[in-house]
Amino acid sequence: MAGGSRGPGTSEPKPKDSSGNGGGPPKLKLNSKRKVAVVIGFDGSRYYGSQINTGSEDALPTVEGRLWSALTGAGLVIESNAGDPKKVAFGSASRVDRGVSAARFVVVAKLECPNGGAAAGGFDELGRADGVRDRINDALRAGGAGGDRDDITCFSVCKVTGKFRPRHCCNWREYEYLLPRAVLGLGDSHH
Repeated sequence: MAGGSRGPGTSEPKPKDSSGNGGGPPKLKLNSKRKVAVVIGFDGSRYYGSQINTGSEDALPTVEGRLWSALTGAGLVIESNAGDPKKVAFGSASRVDRGVSAARFVVVAKLECPNGGAAAGGFDELGRADGVRDRINDALRAGGAGGDRDDITCFSVCKVTGKFRPRHCCNWREYEYLLPRAVLGLGDSHH
């Protein structure tokens, strides 16, 4: 039998495993990289800003570093690219300092997204990928030291054009600063 593999000690061909993962639950079939915008929100109190600190993520964790770990953990970045976010055009619309939180924060990357429509975990007719969003959230919750964490949430994942640059395509930013009344010279009264 040319070109076929045989089971050990038999002349019969080995049965093919359609899942591609050794008989476990079926994996989502992946296609080539797709440039997507990932919209997240986070409580920044545990983080040293948003930008990845290459080589010091363990000591000085960042929001993008944790998101990058979730993307690789969810199988959305192939192993050969997992060591370098630049290989998948990973970038964000802005950056934040230590301890700053964000209600919405846009990150862009070329991710390995499932083939097929929304039912297969891929994109729906509007270009959203709820299945990918769910995989990212699952990886974020499983990736925290000391148990589950929910300080970063992925709200949506959607297709973008190859020329999309979140920093330049942003049409508004809104900031809200919370200050103690005493800093503004208003005293401690609660009037």
